[in-house]
Amino acid sequence: MARRSDPEVDPPKAVSPNPLASRPIAYRPKDAATVIGVSKSTIYQMIADGKIPARKFGGVTVIVHSDLVALLEALPLTDSAAKARASPD
Repeated sequence: MARRSDPEVDPPKAVSPNPLASRPIAYRPKDAATVIGVSKSTIYQMIADGKIPARKFGGVTVIVHSDLVALLEALPLTDSAAKARASPD
């Protein structure tokens, strides 16, 4: 029978201070599509259109995480987000 964790006896587990430890540094197109919520064919079209830089690692196509973030950050804000950002506090 497994014993229950006792906070006074069992110290909390250490959390890695490295933010890269919790996410990949690159994605295959299928995984990139899942991460940003679009189809795999949309990712391939964005690569073909030059909107996302893709790299070859051996025979595998990969998209670097920072390139995916840059793509998302370059998208326009929604009207409500733009209004909220423009209004004084």
